[in-house]
Amino acid sequence: MKHRLLGRRALVTGGASGIGAACCRAMVAEGADVVIVDLPDARDVAEELCAEIEATGRTASFVPGDVRHPGTVAAAAEGVDAVVASAGVSHHPDQADLGDLLGLDPDAWRFVLDVNLTGTFLTCVEAARAMLDAGRSGTIVTVASVAARIPRAGVYSVSKAGVEMFTRSLALQVASRGIRVNGVGPGYIETPMLEGVAQVRGSHEWLSVWRERVPLGRLGTPEDVARVVVFLSSDESSYLTGSVLYPDGGYLLQGGSG
Repeated sequence: MKHRLLGRRALVTGGASGIGAACCRAMVAEGADVVIVDLPDARDVAEELCAEIEATGRTASFVPGDVRHPGTVAAAAEGVDAVVASAGVSHHPDQADLGDLLGLDPDAWRFVLDVNLTGTFLTCVEAARAMLDAGRSGTIVTVASVAARIPRAGVYSVSKAGVEMFTRSLALQVASRGIRVNGVGPGYIETPMLEGVAQVRGSHEWLSVWRERVPLGRLGTPEDVARVVVFLSSDESSYLTGSVLYPDGGYLLQGGSG
């Protein structure tokens, strides 16, 4: 095994489940130690993951917090040189039509943007400041979505398009200071979030329809995304910054660029 992240300390938001948890496991397998930031309600799951990681000989800790609140990541970013901003939501809990903008309640609009876009902004900026204050180089990986290129998911699409532009903007600002910022834009990935979307859509048949539309013929796994995140966090991607890679099974090849 290469241990491409040996000696790195990685901070992963939304790290207790889904893509975030897969990123934690994949980074640990490559030699990193991890700090998991997630909501207080995720404590039990996060602490189980920390115990699993520490059984491998690496270190892990859980910091409860909400990425919408300034200072959440700053308190956990000391000594960090790799960041994955994966905390996100698909919709407001009371939202019935995920693609609707005309009927969208302003509170639902704010909720999705606050978590997905403002949360990513706060995570990345606070971590970058910690790296710069410590005189450390590092990597930051954001999590966007193919929805950023496909205007069918309402405010979710808007929020993830914002994440893509933020990724490029921050990358340009910090490139000369030794920090690389890239993103991943996952397609349809088998996560608790996608299960929640399927429930709102009313049927698991909805998932079957989208599975058939993926050129590779299957939904993605969190591990499919995590492998790309590891690459972007490692020296193997040392000449990449401001890029967004799409682990989507070829979905965007079908003209879904918006």
